Amino acid sequence: MRSRRRDVTGCASLGGESLKSTFDIIAEANENVVQQPGKYFVIDLDTVRSTKRIAGMCSSGTCTWRKNPDGNVYIPYTQAKDYTRYHNIVFLTAFREFASATCIRFVPRTNETDYITFESGSGCWSPIGRMGNQQFVSIAKSSCMVTGVIAHQLMHSHEYEFEMDDTNNIKYTPYDYGSILHYGKKPYSKDGVSQTLIPVPDSSVNIGQTFAMSDVDIQKINLLYHCGKFGQVWRSFSFFYE
Repeated sequence: MRSRRRDVTGCASLGGESLKSTFDIIAEANENVVQQPGKYFVIDLDTVRSTKRIAGMCSSGTCTWRKNPDGNVYIPYTQAKDYTRYHNIVFLTAFREFASATCIRFVPRTNETDYITFESGSGCWSPIGRMGNQQFVSIAKSSCMVTGVIAHQLMHSHEYEFEMDDTNNIKYTPYDYGSILHYGKKPYSKDGVSQTLIPVPDSSVNIGQTFAMSDVDIQKINLLYHCGKFGQVWRSFSFFYE
């Protein structure tokens, strides 16, 4: 096991080593995603659409999870049985980050109709928003077991796509280079070295990180669900199990 700490610039580091962005991890994991005919298809790197939802895409707020009278949003989940205790620690770390700064609570499913099932098979991907009934989020044990990758997929499950495409709450939140949903500087680079995404006017700005939701990510979730809570995320180590 290796633990990785979020530095003050928002970039991943481990003893001075430059680590991959969330985008890089997901892109590599999804190179050979095994599609299930009639169930889903990948539409943009790691966001999937059900074949039942092609004609009815989400507009802002239409695919959110229901808010409880106590002010929290409880999202039931089940998990693949082959996740180990160590994998569950990574999941619980990501869940705790949401609970510490938003009104989102991930809870084990009892008999709820709408819920998430975490799959352990192929790649890292999620639908956009609440699908209704059982919906699948894939967190492969071999390639996606990073708290930041899980947080990234859980942001997708709340209607948020990539930061570059996001129009939710655009009047209220600034563009966020530090978003857990932001690409790194080399998306779709043919040689894996050349930069294909350069921030302007300051090209030295760090983009793409693997650790946790940014403060703006948190603000967007709280605005979406009217949480009335704008805290900072519980900053943990970001665990990656190999």
